[in-house]
Amino acid sequence: MRPMLYPALAALSAAALATALTGCGAAEDAVEDVRSWEACDDYCDRKFDCADETPTAEEDRACTDACIDDLDDVCDAEYRSEAIDTLNSCVEQSCGDFYACLVFDTAPACFGFVD
Repeated sequence: MRPMLYPALAALSAAALATALTGCGAAEDAVEDVRSWEACDDYCDRKFDCADETPTAEEDRACTDACIDDLDDVCDAEYRSEAIDTLNSCVEQSCGDFYACLVFDTAPACFGFVD
């Protein structure tokens, strides 16, 4: 994992604040935000590793942002957690199986970032 812990720490802080101010619903959303960020960060690491590429910081950030945008903004809330779990599972696959794994038939829009 790259040293990009600040967004994750910020999201965790937001989760604690959200719980204090509004209750559990906002905290659950903040936890899902952290989970999607971590899954997307791992996905991009694996994607570039399997392609034997060393991305620039800009390419890496663009990959992570596209993934997060699809998981957080395009993916229906009811499928988001399952999509994150599927993505995490795919990252653990060998490079030969990695891309074949990146199919989410339940809600294909959740994985619109896959290229």
